[in-house]
Amino acid sequence: MSPGQVIRTNKDFRKVWICGAVSDIGTWMQLMTVGTLVASRTGSALQTGLVAAATFAPQLISAPVGGVLADRYDRRHVLMTILALQTVAAALLTFAVAQRVGPGVLTLVVFGQGIVGSLANPVAASMTPDLVSKEALLGAASLGSVSWNSGRIVGPMLATLLIGGVGPTWCIAANAASFAFLFLALATVHRSFAPHATDLDDSVINRVRQGVRSLRQTRTALFAYQVCIASQISIAPLIGMVPILATETLGGDSGTVSALFISFGVGSLLGSLAVTSIVARIGRPRAGFGLLSVGALLTLALSQVTSTTAAVLVVAPLGACYIGGFVTVHSVIPRDSPPAERGRIASIFSASVGTAYSLGVLWMGALADATSLHVALAAAAIAALVMLGISVIAVNRQWRSLGLGDMASQRALDRGLATLTTT
Repeated sequence: MSPGQVIRTNKDFRKVWICGAVSDIGTWMQLMTVGTLVASRTGSALQTGLVAAATFAPQLISAPVGGVLADRYDRRHVLMTILALQTVAAALLTFAVAQRVGPGVLTLVVFGQGIVGSLANPVAASMTPDLVSKEALLGAASLGSVSWNSGRIVGPMLATLLIGGVGPTWCIAANAASFAFLFLALATVHRSFAPHATDLDDSVINRVRQGVRSLRQTRTALFAYQVCIASQISIAPLIGMVPILATETLGGDSGTVSALFISFGVGSLLGSLAVTSIVARIGRPRAGFGLLSVGALLTLALSQVTSTTAAVLVVAPLGACYIGGFVTVHSVIPRDSPPAERGRIASIFSASVGTAYSLGVLWMGALADATSLHVALAAAAIAALVMLGISVIAVNRQWRSLGLGDMASQRALDRGLATLTTT
């Protein structure tokens, strides 16, 4: 089902998606603002990467807890509680920016905000299959990426205007308001999101272990999980390096940072919209691996760029390939996860992705400070190609079962996926 059909036929999903898009704009306003502040004050790729990692690293701690909550209580109520806490956390960050605290303190505040925010990811992911049909999950995943990457375009544009007009504090305040907006939208969705009956007396650790066991047994989901992690530790960290690429390598300012974010966002948005058509034509395996491989090659090309214009031109298709490939592969996980353990599997994925991304920006930042960002980007591209190649070789039998030899239609691909899941 196409993204447009998903929006037209699912009223509650449409409502939540629109308000979530507003929240994503606020998030990208904050990400650009904080990253630019740290990059301009320190000139260090490692410190810029550290504040980016502080946003996502807490997923290792919080996401499993969020997954257990999603499988234990009504998911809408849990998400609304988390959004209320996120509003408070963003307000505290607003105060910190207004007081012009140092990069170290700012990173700690962002880390605290990340702990709260990381609870939300598996809860929101586990709600989606309850809002749309199984056939609409790829379209819904595509729309989720559209929302996130539209925010990547609009957020930096608004942040640039606000920074130049009234200062960076208002960018963070806007993010706090966006969480409240999504909270109010969820309050108008009058339906139950209670999980399937499970043993509520089981411990949190045991329930997380059950989720890990279920992921390992669901071979298609495990395969998708491994590919996504590989991309997060190699290609995705480029996003966290954008402020230092713009200010130090290209010699620009906040406008240059915004231009690169917007370019990546435009490409990502186009990739998100095109992914369902690409999968229908060539199948999920070729689409996922092909797009991610081209994204790695474009990262290698970016490592040789020395002008803002060239960087903008390379970053746009890079964003399209990376996001398109990631969405294609990732959509397998909620589709094939057992409903009763969907929240925990989503939390394991969220924790792993956040950790992989955080490690990625840290190793890339450290290498960039020791050598140059050009060298770091080239190393990331080569690492991505190697890991993708290893993934194909390691799962060669499963890869054939996914329909590599016969992917003329999505129906053939789905038959292969069904065969893989049950064998």
